[in-house]
Amino acid sequence: KNNNIKPNLTAKLKVNDYTSENAILIKQSIISENAEGEQYVYIISNKKDAMAKAKRVIIKTGKTQGDNIEVLSGLKSGDEII
Repeated sequence: KNNNIKPNLTAKLKVNDYTSENAILIKQSIISENAEGEQYVYIISNKKDAMAKAKRVIIKTGKTQGDNIEVLSGLKSGDEII
């Protein structure tokens, strides 16, 4: 009607088919897998001054975006990943 679309033109679109406001994304390369097929990462726990302990946490993953993957469970906001 307003002549913005003409024959034989091409367009590039980006369609957002998934959104999660509280998603936690981490690099796929830091995820390891144990013999049972469970995925895990190491986080910092019991942090006191310059000392801390590493803790292995089993995670469940969801959708990917480039090199990042969504963590559905196992991590919470503020966890420090090693």
